[in-house]
Amino acid sequence: QSALQNKLYEKFRNSQLILR
Repeated sequence: QSALQNKLYEKFRNSQLILR
């Protein structure tokens, strides 16, 4: 329900991709 949380989640997934 929170757009901010959604964006944070997307950034987190992106970070994981870069980490891998």
